Amino acid sequence: MPNGMTTEKLTGLACNIAETGQLLCSSCQGIFLDTADQADIHEFCREFLPILDEITREAARKLGIGVKTQVALQLYTEELEALYYQSTVYKGENSSLIAYPDRELKPSIQFGNIWVKALPRQALLAELRPYKNYLQTAGLLCGDNEEPELTDLLWRGGVVRVCPGERMSGAYIGAPHDGEFPLRRYTRIVSCE
Repeated sequence: MPNGMTTEKLTGLACNIAETGQLLCSSCQGIFLDTADQADIHEFCREFLPILDEITREAARKLGIGVKTQVALQLYTEELEALYYQSTVYKGENSSLIAYPDRELKPSIQFGNIWVKALPRQALLAELRPYKNYLQTAGLLCGDNEEPELTDLLWRGGVVRVCPGERMSGAYIGAPHDGEFPLRRYTRIVSCE
């Protein structure tokens, strides 16, 4: 397991994934690992899938037949396209991890299905900067000694909120948000003295 990524931290991330269904704008869509080695990605997927699968068990039972069908079709498509994209689909009973060799940001399938990609910290700025107007929350799972450096890199890359994985979707008044706040374009702040 990568440095600082404990079972407790992974369980917290899995809980956030299960609780939100990955439907919130601050929900986990994918996981970048600080590595250039695709073998590390596959090892991580094999270790994290049982944790994620156990945590998402109850949430998977609550999904409607339409959502389950949509997820199944998207996963089947991923399996068919795996040869073309050189990806690997790790399927559990209630969730999946898809290991990709690229670094492209994209939405996940949702409902306990996450992509995993390699992104060494030396390449982080170059990869994230083009998305700076769209990035919001990064859940950071690392050792305490790495946190300041990685947080700074994420901020410089355009992320506006860095927090532990289990608190990615926690809200508070004045929390940073990507894009515009609802109705901001149509309202204005006025005062009368």
